[in-house]
Amino acid sequence: MSKLIMVTGANGYIGKHVIGSLSQLGADIIAVDRVCSSAFSDNARVRYVEGDVLSPEFNFESFDIVPDALLHLAWRNGFDHNASSHLDDMPLHYAFMKRAIDSGVEHVCGMGTMHEVGYWEGAIDENTPCDPQGLYGIGKNALRQAFFSYAKDRGVICQWIRGFYIYGDDINSRSIFGKLLRADAAGESTFPFTSGKNKYDFISVDDLADQIAAVVMQDKINGIINCCSGVPVSLGDKIESFIEEHHWILGWTTVLIRIAPMTLLLFGEMLRRSTQFWRFPKMSYSSADHSFVVCAYKDNPFLTKTIRSLQNQTVPSNVVVSTSTPSPYIEGVCSECGVKMVINSKPHYAGDDWNFGYDSVNSKLVTIAHQDDLYSPTFLEKTIDCFNRYIEKDVSISFTDYYEIRNGSRINSNFMLAIKRIMNQLFLLPSNGTVFLKKTVLRFGCPICCPSVTLNKELLGPGVFDTTLRDSCDYKTWVKLASTNGRFCYIPEILMGHRIYADSATSKNLDENIRTGETLLILRELWPEPIARFVNRVYSNSERLNNVN
Repeated sequence: MSKLIMVTGANGYIGKHVIGSLSQLGADIIAVDRVCSSAFSDNARVRYVEGDVLSPEFNFESFDIVPDALLHLAWRNGFDHNASSHLDDMPLHYAFMKRAIDSGVEHVCGMGTMHEVGYWEGAIDENTPCDPQGLYGIGKNALRQAFFSYAKDRGVICQWIRGFYIYGDDINSRSIFGKLLRADAAGESTFPFTSGKNKYDFISVDDLADQIAAVVMQDKINGIINCCSGVPVSLGDKIESFIEEHHWILGWTTVLIRIAPMTLLLFGEMLRRSTQFWRFPKMSYSSADHSFVVCAYKDNPFLTKTIRSLQNQTVPSNVVVSTSTPSPYIEGVCSECGVKMVINSKPHYAGDDWNFGYDSVNSKLVTIAHQDDLYSPTFLEKTIDCFNRYIEKDVSISFTDYYEIRNGSRINSNFMLAIKRIMNQLFLLPSNGTVFLKKTVLRFGCPICCPSVTLNKELLGPGVFDTTLRDSCDYKTWVKLASTNGRFCYIPEILMGHRIYADSATSKNLDENIRTGETLLILRELWPEPIARFVNRVYSNSERLNNVN
């Protein structure tokens, strides 16, 4: 029988990783937080409960079963070591852990910190005297003492985990590593830092999560348990390795500065006035920098399949549904899939809806997914690789090859797809970043499949899509972007499926000759009138292959 563990602070910096580690060890988990994450929504072992464990109203009697163990990770303002909440909340944490014991929980594990020890030179073990210097360490140390005192005569398994200098998932932390990443993201060219000769025990958040999971899954080793690497490393050496991992450039200079109080609190003592500066080239992209925005219209039967194909990527990404036609059906799909829905209250043409969805996320990279298309599991992985391959050349958009879905059947090739692939091959030339080449390709029609496109919002800014045309806003947008700096990066792999059917917007607009007229308007910007009309006639006749009536 698997062990049932309640984890508080499940959506926190450490909690998300611990849940993954516990799940891999075969535990069943009650994940508790004020706001629960959807990261493990597909994991049958994880049951999410939204609630404030510090509230007296949170009680264990409301659960159908008492957990075998409580892992208490929840803590406010953990990165602000002198926040008053550390002392204000301490009695509430104690009351919660006491309620757990009184309700029959026989195994309680609390999350402590190295800051309970305070400033200490040399090796640290469970018997090292505590002398906390900040409110964070004082609050944690007081909670440990009160918890152990109450539990010792009640036959409860008591464990207290101390984490050391944690790194990893750094963009979500306030460590020196997170500060370096945010400085780079903000475009800072230098970052001041001390000489960093003092040694610390660094542990990645993933390794810490594995150690925490191992602790709470057993009951033989109890009391204070230090979770660490066991290998002291100087801060300077660790930073240098971090810089190498991110391919930044290291330079040295010496200045006289006053060490900030925050730095003193972080590192425990006044360090030397010799200061290092790191210079940042462009940082590579990861899936954390990306969002899929699914534009949903009315009650489309393919919406769930589209969202699931985005959630099943080999690298995870944020998924948001944007709609100007909210309905119980769309709300139900979003709820079932665990994705956020945003509503455009001022719809007009497709470009307006796309801009609304595009602007609703803060990601550097955005893919506007259509509600009825399917995406290969490696779509995002290959897209991120593409942006990073040309990181120094400013990719404005990337796009992939695609197949068509007609009447439920996959069509890998037909006349129109063959023509578009030939045209897109030109984007593989070294000169693809030039205005001339980009416009040359687009002079003969639009070979770029809109739902396969990922846009560099960091480069392009907000509201990128054309809002004047009803159906060809994508084509006009690519023409507009072709006149600006930035590569059009083509990925010649079939990584998504574009669905074509009688009720689709594309088919309807073709029937109404809307696309033909709008395409002519765009071609007039690229050709003299007679040539524009000729190209439009040839292109439109080919596009009518989309009409499946």
